[in-house]
Amino acid sequence: MSKHPVSDEKLAIDFPEYVRRLAARLRKGADDYGDGSFTKRGPELCEELAQELMDICGWGFVLWTRIKDLENKLRAVEEQLDAASRSLPPSPLHSPVLQQSKLSEFLSFEPSKLRLGEP
Repeated sequence: MSKHPVSDEKLAIDFPEYVRRLAARLRKGADDYGDGSFTKRGPELCEELAQELMDICGWGFVLWTRIKDLENKLRAVEEQLDAASRSLPPSPLHSPVLQQSKLSEFLSFEPSKLRLGEP
C-alpha cells in the first residue's frame, strides 16, 4: 500500500488537467505576447515573477476579506437564530416532568410485556 494515497490519486486524476490548463495558458501568452519571454534576461524574468507573486498575494487578500465578511454574516445569522429560539415558549417535549416520565417508562420497561402488532 502506498504511503501517500491522496497524492497518488491527485497526480493520477488532477495533474493531467493542471498540465492541460497550464499548456493552454502558455499558448495564450505566446499568442498574445509572442516568444519574448524566452529571450528576456534573468533580472527581467525575476521582476516579472515578483510582480506575478504580488498579484497572487493580492488576490489572496481579496479572498481573505470575502471569507471574513461571510464569517461575520454567518455569526450574525446564528445570533439572530439564538435570539429567536430564546423568545419561543419552552417546548413541552423538553420539560423536566416529561423527561422524568420518559426515563421512568424506560427504566420500568419489561420486554416480556411487549406485544408486537398490538396498538
